[in-house]
Amino acid sequence: MKKILFVTSNLGIGGAQQHLILFANYLVEQGYEVLILNTNLNNDLAYRLDKRVELINIPRKYNFDLKPAGQILEIARARGLKTVFCDSLFSYLYANKLNRIRGININIIFHNTIYAEKYNYVKDLAVRFLVRRRTRLIAVAQNQITHLSRVLMIPGRRFKLIYNGIDIGKFNLDERKGMKDSGLRAELGIPAKAFVLVKTARFAIEKNHEMAIEVLDLLRRQHGIDAYMLFVGASKNGRSEKVEALAESRAVRDYVKIVGPQKDVRPYLAASDCFILTSISETFSLAALEAMGMGLPCLLTDIGGAREMVTDGENGYITPARDAAAFADAAAKLSRGDLQWRDEEIFKRIETEFNLEATNQRLENYIFNYK
Repeated sequence: MKKILFVTSNLGIGGAQQHLILFANYLVEQGYEVLILNTNLNNDLAYRLDKRVELINIPRKYNFDLKPAGQILEIARARGLKTVFCDSLFSYLYANKLNRIRGININIIFHNTIYAEKYNYVKDLAVRFLVRRRTRLIAVAQNQITHLSRVLMIPGRRFKLIYNGIDIGKFNLDERKGMKDSGLRAELGIPAKAFVLVKTARFAIEKNHEMAIEVLDLLRRQHGIDAYMLFVGASKNGRSEKVEALAESRAVRDYVKIVGPQKDVRPYLAASDCFILTSISETFSLAALEAMGMGLPCLLTDIGGAREMVTDGENGYITPARDAAAFADAAAKLSRGDLQWRDEEIFKRIETEFNLEATNQRLENYIFNYK
């Protein structure tokens, strides 16, 4: 039986963690023995793991506490694990000692592009110089490769590009149709004919929910659109409360609905007219792919791989980051139905280019064809 070790620094809510879980579940379905070592006690998304996936927590006391690295080496040696998948560059810090194992095959996938916080950049830059030449690097967007080559000084030729994908068995037009008349709008106090923008993202600095409030204000005040903003996602350190306060100051609080994290986001996508991301840092959003799987047009800021998933004017619009006025103008176009593509065409692109099964197969073939 083939074996693989996943090393993560966090199993909390986030795109990188979702990606890891989807890939781990796929491999166990293919008959692999899968072990995940988490150097954190945060297991918020562990409930999504297949029961055959083994999860062990080896918590670090602080970010550069290297004690877990020694424990990971001991476990890998004891179990004969020689194929390793790190879900971030920082996770590699704890897998670095595995290079002592002869014939080790270590893979690092990158889910970040622009660093929203300087500390995270300095942290990754420090770890970057530990990466061996034989360590294999995976990127999820072409623009990400261009950017990381510059800021982390890693030659672009070292990266293998494998796009993210979603489960089209769950995110598709039939699911949207079946959920559309669920009564969720009425339950949330949203009129049936209102124009609803949905954002499924945790409340974090890089997600820039504040700009979404500005956009809502502009849509209602300048464009005269009966727009509502629906936020689905977890919040820490009072960030959602700050967004609520901003909405109150802009006199749009009644048109903002915050529902917190949800195990199933599909009913909220089905109740909406378009998906938005106002991020200042994004790579290749699974949330955007899920929305397009449900046939929703997407309105994204020009960050990371946005232009690799959305063709401006066809399945959505791309606007400059931090430009609320341009974003509101594009949203107004969406409300008028100005897009060239219908929901069937939006879904078709996901089915042909960003299908989870194909993504997982590409990852499997790349990781296990190690020479």
